[in-house]
Amino acid sequence: MKRILFLGVSAAVVSLVAGCALFYPNIGNSQSPSDPMNPTPSTMESTEASSTPSPSESPAISKQKAKPIITFTEIDYGSMMLLVVAEVVNVAEVSGTCSVRFVSEGKTVYEGSVKAEENVATMQCYPINIPLAELPTGTGVIVVTYESENYLGSSEDFEVEIP
Repeated sequence: MKRILFLGVSAAVVSLVAGCALFYPNIGNSQSPSDPMNPTPSTMESTEASSTPSPSESPAISKQKAKPIITFTEIDYGSMMLLVVAEVVNVAEVSGTCSVRFVSEGKTVYEGSVKAEENVATMQCYPINIPLAELPTGTGVIVVTYESENYLGSSEDFEVEIP
């Protein structure tokens, strides 16, 4: 009986430790990120943007296409946050930024960004936490965009249901 209990507890501990890799995939990295848990959110009322360039803008430098994908979303009722985990599958470089946009009924209702970090052959977006209080109930769409000096690209629309 003690052996079964020991095996059960051991299996639970191994599962718990392995599960942590989903939320922080670079757990063995010795580098200290600057500010991983404080995204810079801003609430937007619409997706309207000025399409007329200002006269002082320099010509745009052509960037390679980045391919971000949203790998996981979950509502954390304890912290009242929508957790979004994303990675850029075709880029591995020193720095970049992952931006998230939440669209509901055709309007952008939340925008924020977090740092991205290299993870062997991909870029991992730090976990993106969106306060549920800033999101309307119902169906919404999440889009993650990756941008760096050399790359730019957006994920496919990822539909989520906010209760």
